[in-house]
Amino acid sequence: MAICYLFKVSQGTSWNDLEKLSSEQKKACRKPSEYSAAAVLSVAPSLFSCICQDISIPHWIYQEYKELAITLPDGTRRCIVIRNSADSKQLVLYTAGRNSPLYAGITE
Repeated sequence: MAICYLFKVSQGTSWNDLEKLSSEQKKACRKPSEYSAAAVLSVAPSLFSCICQDISIPHWIYQEYKELAITLPDGTRRCIVIRNSADSKQLVLYTAGRNSPLYAGITE
């Protein structure tokens, strides 16, 4: 099981927004959410940057996996993990089977 802070995605949510929210959660000593990876996609840095500029916009790269990103009976969220192929940054998306993410988080 992996962990990260997951946040509700609203229009215009970006990597920087998630970074700031995660930092605030860490400072407040809040517990991160557990998730399992439904799919892990490694993408070029340019595509990763494009996706992270506005996470609320549905992207073709994860559409075939969106129906796998659901909550399991035990309450664990299955998420789509998009990994930057150039470094350790990862974007974690929970779609609940929808086109656009409902929740997102980051790991570095």
